[in-house]
Amino acid sequence: MEQDLHLIEQIKKGNRVAFNALYLRYWEELYRFGYGILGDEDQAKDILQDIFFAIWRNREALEIRSVSAYLHTAVRYEVTRALRNGKLTASHEECLSALPSPHSSEAHLHLADLEDQVKETLEKLPQKSREVFYLSRFQELSNKEIAQKLSLSQRTVEWHISSALQHLRQSMNHLATWVVLTISPFL
Repeated sequence: MEQDLHLIEQIKKGNRVAFNALYLRYWEELYRFGYGILGDEDQAKDILQDIFFAIWRNREALEIRSVSAYLHTAVRYEVTRALRNGKLTASHEECLSALPSPHSSEAHLHLADLEDQVKETLEKLPQKSREVFYLSRFQELSNKEIAQKLSLSQRTVEWHISSALQHLRQSMNHLATWVVLTISPFL
């Protein structure tokens, strides 16, 4: 929507009125989406607050071409993450599997671009950092499990993960910070 893109440009300049307009335009729809899966008002509200806060905090670096797809993908990811961190019930798993993927082919192109950029950045990391990051984000091993598997201290594992995330953030400075954490479901 052209009006959404105009709001994003204004938000990038620090325009709070534009930010409020974007928030009001999408809040109810996104809330219903998140609440419909979680069944928890407070958790759904917290997720939306975090997403919009990340947009404001990273406003100068925003590069969003489809605001609706971007926001829905963000909510979908955060809801999934919240459920993974809690206990998944059979009904939650059903809801998650029935969720549509991002709305448009444009969103798929953005995800493909993101995937290429992440892979390219990961290839530039030192071998040990790349290995630790892969085990953490793609194999979903805990820091303790990685430390045992690679005969490293947990502190060293944390350092490698932190270093890898820092490299990803620097190489993708035009994306919101939380996008770095959303890459594993798309790769």
